[in-house]
Amino acid sequence: MIGGLGLDDLNQWIDDMLTTPNLYYIGVASTLVLIWGWNLILRAFAEVLAWISIFVVGIGLLASGFLVRNYAIENYPEGTETQKWLNYASWGIWGLTVIYALAVLCSWYSIKIAVKILRTSSRVIMSNMRMIIIPIVQIIFTVAWLGGSIYFLLWLLSCGKIEVVTVDILSIVYSYSTYSYTDEQKYFIYGSIFFFFWVTAFLIAAADYVLIVAVASWYFTENTDKRGNFSILKGYWWTARYNLGSLLFGSFIIAVVWTIRIIFEYIERKMKQNNGQMAPAL
Repeated sequence: MIGGLGLDDLNQWIDDMLTTPNLYYIGVASTLVLIWGWNLILRAFAEVLAWISIFVVGIGLLASGFLVRNYAIENYPEGTETQKWLNYASWGIWGLTVIYALAVLCSWYSIKIAVKILRTSSRVIMSNMRMIIIPIVQIIFTVAWLGGSIYFLLWLLSCGKIEVVTVDILSIVYSYSTYSYTDEQKYFIYGSIFFFFWVTAFLIAAADYVLIVAVASWYFTENTDKRGNFSILKGYWWTARYNLGSLLFGSFIIAVVWTIRIIFEYIERKMKQNNGQMAPAL
């Protein structure tokens, strides 16, 4: 049960953090430095970097076509089937290059707007580095919620009735203990797991919403005469006062999707295990 819940992995992570805390301090400090440095570069050279990236992608596609064609000429005789298909591939890559160039030309105005948005976002971060507080607060709440959820889930899992199962293998009797649960206990367990997904999705959505409110408040109050009002507390207040229901409803949909995904991943894993066990017999 512990292995299935991943508590052994969690214990290993805690041991790693206690053994080498300086590495985590260095990682956090270097991340902050990289955030500051990268946003400084974007603020000064956002447009140049964007067009260089677009140009490099186009040149890469064009060069890939020549590389495929040269590979076909150098490694396969003229007229062979393989060389013919490689030539088709090179022409296909050049066709994609033309489509890429046309897409860039047709989206020229949109790209310029996107670059300005990118530059503005770097300006927001450079002017309001305290936005880093938002993900830190989210991590603290998420870790606290995760710890409490695991604690209560273990209590629920321990409410089952312990049964001893005996298995006769080659005239040797083996016995092991297992839990059996009533339908009511199963509903509590499944409901707790879904509720965990729901609240986790809500914490993520709430942090995103707080950041959106702070950035929007700054954008509409910033001008050449005064500094914009980047209010983190306003985002938390609006979350609780105006948009709690919307965030909970959206988080509910995400929790449903997560639950369905985990169920299918569980079924896929069991099918792979069964196929692996049946393979030698076949």
